[in-house]
Amino acid sequence: MGGVSAWRMASAIGLIVFLAGVLFWQIVDRPAGDEDGSKGVTVTTAELEVVSAEDSWIAAAQAALDAWALYASTGDLAVVQGLIDPNGPQFAQLLGEAPKIVAGGGTYSFVLDKPAAAIRDGFPVVSAGVVVSLDAELIENLAWDIHLVEREGDWLLWTVEER
Repeated sequence: MGGVSAWRMASAIGLIVFLAGVLFWQIVDRPAGDEDGSKGVTVTTAELEVVSAEDSWIAAAQAALDAWALYASTGDLAVVQGLIDPNGPQFAQLLGEAPKIVAGGGTYSFVLDKPAAAIRDGFPVVSAGVVVSLDAELIENLAWDIHLVEREGDWLLWTVEER
């Protein structure tokens, strides 16, 4: 009862040798002309788009302005969440203006014109003209410096300054 029978040991060794042979055959014995083992295999790779820091800052500034325009059209502060820093002076200003906004007063758009981005005082600043429209009609052209801060890996609008 305590020992292993010889035929079980021989069977186990035979099974191990058989599996090793199958593995060896799969690794070594490739069809002729299939030198890398990839015959019939198609590999596609997505092209990586390299985005510079400046481009990401400009994109973050435009996204914040898009949300700001939606807020200006609806008075709903939730639309700027994750795009304008809730601890920043710009959010505080929007919060103060919220009760005065009447929904249905038209659709605003704020579009960056010829943006450029650079680091100032350790933070990114996007300088651009901002074209403000209401229902696709030009209201005014502004010249702003849009200050950004990083929060949890995202760039958020901190404040804007007139140039």
